[in-house]
Parts: sequence; structure tokens; C-alpha cells
Amino acid sequence: MDHLSIGIVGSSFWAEFAYLQRLTDHPRAKFVALCARDQQRAQSIAGKYGISRIEADWRRLLDKHDLDALIVVAPDDLHKEIVLSACERKLAVLCEKPLANSATDAWTMQRAAAQAGITNMVMFTWRWQPHFVFLNDLLKRGELGRPLRAQLGFLAGYLRTPEYSWRMDPRRSNGNFADLGSHMIDLARFFFGDPSSVTAQLGTAIDRSRVSGLEGVPVNDNARALLGYEDGPQVFIETSCVTPMGDRFMTQIFRLETTTTSLALDYHFAGNEQGLHLRIADGDAPWRTLEVPRGYYGRSDAHDFMDIYGNESVGARHFVDCALEGRLASPDFGDAARVQEVVDAALRSSVEQVTVDLI
Repeated sequence: MDHLSIGIVGSSFWAEFAYLQRLTDHPRAKFVALCARDQQRAQSIAGKYGISRIEADWRRLLDKHDLDALIVVAPDDLHKEIVLSACERKLAVLCEKPLANSATDAWTMQRAAAQAGITNMVMFTWRWQPHFVFLNDLLKRGELGRPLRAQLGFLAGYLRTPEYSWRMDPRRSNGNFADLGSHMIDLARFFFGDPSSVTAQLGTAIDRSRVSGLEGVPVNDNARALLGYEDGPQVFIETSCVTPMGDRFMTQIFRLETTTTSLALDYHFAGNEQGLHLRIADGDAPWRTLEVPRGYYGRSDAHDFMDIYGNESVGARHFVDCALEGRLASPDFGDAARVQEVVDAALRSSVEQVTVDLI
């Protein structure tokens, strides 16, 4: 096909920032329909990006016959029904993470996509970051030694106040570990493969029991999980959306110990220390800065963490390119279902205070 006609469900900041903005300059991608509850914002976005059709109900969006693909940027509990309906219509589908609120539902969605023969992808945003791609290449080539221990962290403070958010609604979400933790699980799989066990403690630091709509069993707003690997490293994951971040907004952390090397990565998303801080120590040698080769950034600005998503075939642009060319995208629904298995295991581990085997 000459171009991909895309519908998008969702009008959040992230829908605009990660999808609409990043695909604006793609020569063969065209947004033709938008579904949003907030019709005033929908009108504003539609005018900004030249979208001709606006719907308040995603079902009406799908009932029209002008779409080749659908991007789903809706709350987690809506993913399954929307994605299955798109699969029935044989639309290529890009869905936000986590794919579903249970592994059972995620695998149902994966099977539907496979049966429909459609391009399918889940937006695990950070696996395309040049620093992570570079480190994964070093690991795969054996240049960092054999991994022994690793730590992956994603810390933020955007839910420190006790107000309603669907991300904290137990009817709609599995909380912070599903939201930020799914990214870190994806990175653990990216670096080390599938874990064999999970031991987790999921916590709730902010009392939301008096917030309308959040009554009942609270979901986690901070989490710690240990992923076990047979004949592999121990991988510790820590996430939070209630950490005082100062001027950093969010921080991602990667620590790695191998038989020969120690590595420390911090990425601060704002503030005086904004950007990548990557250091390495070989054996007993002094710590030194490790530079990511310029080629990993392609045409993008190395100082703007989102620039690569608007210039290279990664993220939403990777999905569009794969859909146009009829090839598999990665990470796909199968990858997302395996991530969800880890989330499910962590939820069970925390409640029952046991280690949950995955294999």
C-alpha cells in the first residue's frame, strides 16, 4: 500500500507526545481518525494534526472502513476489547503497555492477532534507547563478561498526591508495577531473556482510601521484584511513582556486575543533571565514562531522548514500517504476554509472600 491510514484511540499527553508528534513527518503514515472522550481536546488535536474524523466511541471509529491500522492509547482495562475488535477487522494494531491486565487476556489477544495475520506491536518505549541498544550489543558480544547481578530501576513522583488516577484504580490497572515495571521487565528480557522465578514486594505509600473511585483494595505505587534466572544473573527491579524526584522528573537506573566489569547507568529526564550518565570499571581499574557511539543515534539528537522516535524506524515508526511492508514488528503481543506473566507472578508473590516459578 502507498500509505497507512491510522486511527488512534486516546487523546492524552502521551498519545500526542509519543505517537502523533513522532509520526507527523512519516511520509507514508496518515492519521485519519481520532477517538477521545474529551471532544474539545479532540477538536484541538484533530486540527493540529489534520485528522478528518473524530469519534467519542471507539466502536464507531472501527465501524468505518477507512482504516488500515489502529493505535490504542487507552487505560489498561480497555485494551482487550478494543484490540480484539481491531483483530476481527484485520487492522494492524499498536497497543500501549501493559497489553492487558492478566496474562490470560494477553495471550487471548496474541492468538487473535496471529489468527488474523496482522502486524502487532506493544510500545515498550525504552528498549530502543541508544544507550540500552549499545549495552545489549556489548553483552551479546561478550565484551562485558558474564552477567552475575543486575538492577533495573524506574523512579518517578507524578502520583505523590492522593487524587484519582485510573492508574491507581484497582478496577482498571495493576498499579505501578504494571505501569513502570512492565518497561523494566521488558528490558530484563531484552538483556537477559525470560526469568524462571519472581519474588516481589509491592507497596502502597500514599493513602488513597478517601479518594472517590479508589475505595477498596489499593494497588501498588512502589515495587521491588527479584527475577531469578536458571544459570543466569539475579535481576532486581525497583519502580515507584511516589518518589520525591527534585528537578529530575523521572530517572531510569541500570546497574550491572559481571565476571570482569561493573557498570552504572543513570538517565535523568529533566533538571540540572538531565541526560545520560554512564560509567564503567574494568576489574580494578578506575571508573571511567563510557561513551555511546554516535552511530547508535542515527540522525537524531543525542541530547533529546525522544528525538530518535521521530527520525528512525523505532517505536511507532517501526510499527508503521512493518505494517506497510507486511512484516513482523518487535516487541509483539507475544513479548507483551510474557511480560504480563511476570507481572501476574509478582502480584501473586507479594500477596502470598512466596517465590513464584515461571518455568
